[in-house]
Amino acid sequence: MGGFQRMAEILKVMTVSGSLRKKSVHSALAQHLTKSTYQCCEFQSFEINTLPLFNEDLEQDGYPIHVASWQQSCREVDAVIFLTPEYNQGIPGTLKNAVDWLSRPYGSEQYRKLSIGVVNGVPGQSPGRYAAANLLHSLSQLSDRVFEQPLLLTQIYDIFEDTELTSTTAELIKMWTINFLRFTETTRANV
Repeated sequence: MGGFQRMAEILKVMTVSGSLRKKSVHSALAQHLTKSTYQCCEFQSFEINTLPLFNEDLEQDGYPIHVASWQQSCREVDAVIFLTPEYNQGIPGTLKNAVDWLSRPYGSEQYRKLSIGVVNGVPGQSPGRYAAANLLHSLSQLSDRVFEQPLLLTQIYDIFEDTELTSTTAELIKMWTINFLRFTETTRANV
């Protein structure tokens, strides 16, 4: 896919889909990114469907195993791309739950240097800026490196032809991803 050449070590980027449906377009987009071949980075994904509902009582004896795995996975990457649908002008509860678990322990600064990007897709023709804005606001509480230019995709159910992205969508995702990777590299260099 080219377009971005990183000078030093490989960036580690994780994708997270906010949708739990088996045939979720957002999960398919996350898989598309994970299979992308940018010379500068490695992609991996994390499924948040195993996370228990946030409850401080669960912290008493240490974090549940899936929460600990989620937190550790986020500590081991340079960047996370959240792909979210928009439900009732907001983000899915499962995605908010995942973000809440990252905010633990209270006052922790462990994700301050994690670059974060947001892809928001909606079925209609109007960009889904509510979920993107809502998610960006929550994520800004975790990290100082939130990419403030979310990718807003409309008519999300029409972006695939069979199992491949349409050429227009593929180009949009490619350009946004290149810009996000540049942002990640630039913010890492400014440590």
